[in-house]
Amino acid sequence: MKTNLPKVNKHRSEETESRFFDEQGHLNDSGCTLYVEARLLQREEELPLAITRHIESCPHCQQEILDFYEFMQDEDPANLEVHPVLIPSAKSLWIRRLVNYTSSLSRVAAVVLLTVVSCLAYLIVREPNGDEVKNLVSPFENENLQVRFHVWEMQGQEARTFTLPNGSLIHVSANTFADYNGLPVSGKIQLKYREFIHASDLIVSGIPMRINQIDGDHPLETAGMFEIKASKDGDPIFIAPGKFIEVNMASSWGAENFNNYYLDPHFTQEVALNTPLTTPALARMPEHQWKLIGKSEIIPTARLVRENAWLLQKRDMEIDSLALKIVQAQDEMLWNQQNQMTNPKSIPSTQSLYFTLSLNLEENPDMGKYQDVIWEYMGENEEESPSINNHWALNEKWDSLNLTPLKYKPLSLKGHSAAVNSAYFSPDGLYVVTASDDHSAKIWTNEARYLHTLKGHTDVVNSAVFSPTTGAYILTASDDHSAKIWSRQGNFITTLSGHHGAVKNAAFSANGDYILTTSTDHTARLWNARGQILYTLPHIRTNSPASFSSDNNYVLTIPTDSTAQVWSIKGDLIATLPGQFNSAAFSPDSKQIVTTSQKVSSGSAALWTVKGKLLKSFDLNDLAAKFTPNGQYLVSTTGNGSRLWYLNPAESYNTVLIRNLKNLPGKDRKGHEGHITHVDFSKYGDYIITASEDHTTKIWSENGWIQHTLREHTAGVNTAVFAPDGKSILTASDDHTAKIWIERKVGNIYELELIKNPKYFDARKPNALKLAGKKFYTVVRETNPEDIPEEKITQPNLEINPVVELEERYEKALASKHFLEKIQMTEKTVYLRKFKVKTLGIYGSNRIYKNNFPISCLSLLAIEGSPEYNSMKVFVISGQQQTAIQLLEYQQDSPIHIQFDPMYPSILLAVLPGDRVAYFSSKQNEDFSYSDLEYKQPFVFNLKYHQVITSKIELDLLTQDPEIVSQPNFKGWNF
Repeated sequence: MKTNLPKVNKHRSEETESRFFDEQGHLNDSGCTLYVEARLLQREEELPLAITRHIESCPHCQQEILDFYEFMQDEDPANLEVHPVLIPSAKSLWIRRLVNYTSSLSRVAAVVLLTVVSCLAYLIVREPNGDEVKNLVSPFENENLQVRFHVWEMQGQEARTFTLPNGSLIHVSANTFADYNGLPVSGKIQLKYREFIHASDLIVSGIPMRINQIDGDHPLETAGMFEIKASKDGDPIFIAPGKFIEVNMASSWGAENFNNYYLDPHFTQEVALNTPLTTPALARMPEHQWKLIGKSEIIPTARLVRENAWLLQKRDMEIDSLALKIVQAQDEMLWNQQNQMTNPKSIPSTQSLYFTLSLNLEENPDMGKYQDVIWEYMGENEEESPSINNHWALNEKWDSLNLTPLKYKPLSLKGHSAAVNSAYFSPDGLYVVTASDDHSAKIWTNEARYLHTLKGHTDVVNSAVFSPTTGAYILTASDDHSAKIWSRQGNFITTLSGHHGAVKNAAFSANGDYILTTSTDHTARLWNARGQILYTLPHIRTNSPASFSSDNNYVLTIPTDSTAQVWSIKGDLIATLPGQFNSAAFSPDSKQIVTTSQKVSSGSAALWTVKGKLLKSFDLNDLAAKFTPNGQYLVSTTGNGSRLWYLNPAESYNTVLIRNLKNLPGKDRKGHEGHITHVDFSKYGDYIITASEDHTTKIWSENGWIQHTLREHTAGVNTAVFAPDGKSILTASDDHTAKIWIERKVGNIYELELIKNPKYFDARKPNALKLAGKKFYTVVRETNPEDIPEEKITQPNLEINPVVELEERYEKALASKHFLEKIQMTEKTVYLRKFKVKTLGIYGSNRIYKNNFPISCLSLLAIEGSPEYNSMKVFVISGQQQTAIQLLEYQQDSPIHIQFDPMYPSILLAVLPGDRVAYFSSKQNEDFSYSDLEYKQPFVFNLKYHQVITSKIELDLLTQDPEIVSQPNFKGWNF
């Protein structure tokens, strides 16, 4: 049907049109008056093209027009002088005659008519630039069949380029968007984009595939369509005046004879309105109609390759910049965390000890049961609670969580003002003595009650021990070149003077009759119990002190780099052991000596008799080794690791590795993460205890299995020993405290371990970014949420962790880079069709579908299995790439005209209620011949019934190659 519409005047000069705009590019008073006058006279199509295009894209001018239009509502159109810009038309003459001819009653009816028209126009004007396309009806009820949007987030004031897997590019310049009032949009916005490429995309979308022109209604064939829209906080936003988004839509067609169109949701058509006051009148109702934008411009593939290379370069720069920011942010956070732990705040105990955690359930869904748990801190020092002094732990998103029941509770010995270097029990276990960098030693009860301070040293006190039998005396060693003897009551007795360097260690013999000191002056000195010098012996290894044998008969020293020596208690040289030794130690029965060295490649450890006979060499390659109390095992230490060895006398003292007491790749990783500073054994050797710079002490079974980890020190642990009865443990730390660990009487107390896995980005690059993992431990118990007021619970806040946002941006940039690397930029397969999008909505690169050899026939449709239906929608899929879609409405047993193009295979797809489909493919049906259509009238098409479409992939395959469903081995759609 032809529609005689007045032609738009496209020949207005820019000089003539410019007089209707102000300096800011908006309509001036003359422009607004002209537009409102044209609307009142229903002659908008006669307006200059520049004015109509501007009004379509400018929310500011739309509001001005609306306000002026409402003001002019009572004006009689007959009194309006026609502006010279407007060309007289039949339509305008009809309105003028209507107004002049009618009686007063008719005039009222005309006013009603204009009011209706005004309301419709008001609704149209009220819809701002880029309103979401509505009322497109899909033939399918299942919304999951719709084409999915690509969704991106960006800042409104930034410029961004987005890329799709098929090579489509969306360039958004800075400050592109405006709100309903025309004001610039800032902050985070959401951009949504999707493409309609295949027949299935076009069918499910409900996009009209016909265009109305002066010469009639025509079907369309498309080289691709897309929809783009934007929002902020869920509300739609629009493209600002003078701005546009450049969309380069990828297409498999390189043909030039396509045009770009915009699907106008506010196109109006004349419809009859029956009113009580008038004869049937005409009004204009909105519908979807394609509006021509211009010729489809194809961007050369070479440009696409250059743009992709430029984007890759830009992405690499962004990745490197973000990596640097992440490292800087991590370093700053690490410094803050360490400073927080070493300089804890003094917080009143009334502060909240309750907290929740942020957990990465995507990484570990099993943590879901802890998502809403409220934890109560149950550690000894309230200022160490995550809710008080370790907020950083609450502001991380943790990848895994472990709970371990705690056996021991610490009692802190607080009073030293510097690192505590050693702590030992008295022989009866009732007292404790500690030595500190603060130049003092202190005496405490085994219930952590302070008793005395031993003052007298003028430098660091390295060790303090009780005399072995009665514990009546205490021996201290200091960097002030001396050792001192004190009574257990804190009284000074005597000074052991004579060393010319720091005294690093001082020890009693097992019977308490002798004292042995080790100094940095490369000597060891033997004293009697009264502090009188007996002998001076050469010794150079201060990290492996000279030692007594347990039978009180021998002293072991390392006098040079190449020997160890055994001396009698009377100062006689018994044996010289040749070798480059780091350490040497007696066996518990005083019959053997074990030596270690890291200075030789093999045979680095050896077992000797006290008389100097070599029993066995074996490769330990560790810094030190010592016997367990039963003499059957050796524990060697080096760096952050320890190893437990079985010593087998029956096999010529072969050593067999029992267990590594350290973290190993791929293992349970329950060992130390820092240098091991001390190793000790329970009285009967059934437990091993290790202290470490990683702030922890670990208890192991005699066969090397981890039993407990003691964690509440906030700095490295220097000493860890069992009480004589084995029921408690004593540790000394650089955090200025010692702790006595006793068995808990209250259950349901756990060690909470939080783990953040390390991340490795872009391993293909030599300087790949590696984000170190994190761990955090604290002592907690689960609480009943009903018992705790919400205001007392500290909640996590990821927003104050700058690394979180940077990591997300880094991952997105990295994914974008990898995606760009995968795009195949070949001239044969990729064409980009360029659009300047000034109004958000649906666009297409289309052409009128011309069937050069049309075959039209009256047709009936029969469906296998005869499913019940009254009507259905039938889509004829044809064209060069099967993107020419014709929609027909079919009533059961009522013939319809179907037109075919014999140049290309055609598919009939029938959509029945309930998303059931049936199909016919000319390519599939071997008996089908187009010539049959000309004389078999009506022609019956037998459609194969395919039941219900449940997935978009299923529909894609069905519309592209229906033969798949007819294969004998086809088992159904398992998507």
